Amino acid sequence: MERTLLMVALMAALSTSLPAYGDTPKSSSQPKGALSNAEKNSETSRSRNPSVLEFDYPELLVSPPASQRIKMESQREKKNGALLEWIPIQLGAVASIASGFGAMRDQGKTSTATENYRDSVQFAGQVAVLNGLGWTIATAALSVMQTPYQTGWSGIQKLPQGSKQDRLTRERLAEESLEAPSRLAKRLSYVALGTNSFAAGLILRSAHDPLTKVLAASQVLLAATPFIFPSHWQEVYEQHLEYKKRIYGPIAQISLIHPSHDLLGVRAGPGINLTWNF
Repeated sequence: MERTLLMVALMAALSTSLPAYGDTPKSSSQPKGALSNAEKNSETSRSRNPSVLEFDYPELLVSPPASQRIKMESQREKKNGALLEWIPIQLGAVASIASGFGAMRDQGKTSTATENYRDSVQFAGQVAVLNGLGWTIATAALSVMQTPYQTGWSGIQKLPQGSKQDRLTRERLAEESLEAPSRLAKRLSYVALGTNSFAAGLILRSAHDPLTKVLAASQVLLAATPFIFPSHWQEVYEQHLEYKKRIYGPIAQISLIHPSHDLLGVRAGPGINLTWNF
């Protein structure tokens, strides 16, 4: 009897929720950029019951959204500039200049030094100095010319955000503006490490003075600073990705479950419910 009533209720629910065969939904005209009825109902249900988790685009669920984050970073960038972004690379550049001058003074200090030795250590010192000056000038120019957050915010602030598609486009373009400076800083860190290691290797191969060798070794260590202390551009994008990962995750709770029916009736026991949303 209970099964029969359950089947009747299920058929009645399906008949009222599904459209009749051959029926076509009526098209309704609405102004461009206005929210559809489904989106309005979704926003209303979410505002009435915040505990309801809807599967939506992560770009729209992350908090703060990429557009808000890039707006805050553009204000910070306008106030403080971008010179501090390149300090880790500039440390390696300063060390390269110091070891280069040390190598250039190292020639001819010993009586056994040949002309070939003096030429090689002189060349190594010049390479190190040019490497350090090149990175110092390049990072100074980038700090003045590159304002990625202000450029990104000026490109998305006038985009429409009425419909879900408009908001999704806006957030994805904002994420691209967050990713671009992070990718640039990471690539330049690898290039700086390579050039500093090459210049230091030339000095270590031809230098004779122990102090010069110590300066060359410290040049390599300081060139690795961007990997120990990443730039603010990299930290901002990595934090945004971390916030997106936290949207969907495992939710575990302890509750009483009813495993089965036996001769003694229904017996409840402790259990763990694991819900994995993705």
